[in-house]
Amino acid sequence: VIQRALADAGLDRTAIEYVEAHATGTEVGDPVEAQALGTVFGETHPLAIGSVKTNIGHTGAAAGVAGLI
Repeated sequence: VIQRALADAGLDRTAIEYVEAHATGTEVGDPVEAQALGTVFGETHPLAIGSVKTNIGHTGAAAGVAGLI
């Protein structure tokens, strides 16, 4: 999916420096997401990964605030 999104946007993977991850906060979900990012971006491309919602919550209001920020 990530590779397709990059292709659709006409971007090379090196143009991406930060990914706002879904971050489920689970032992299964987060490693799968991180592994997918690693597969696309590789170990040689520096990539910051974060997740605002894990810090402020998953509610609709929190998501709106995160989007505004």
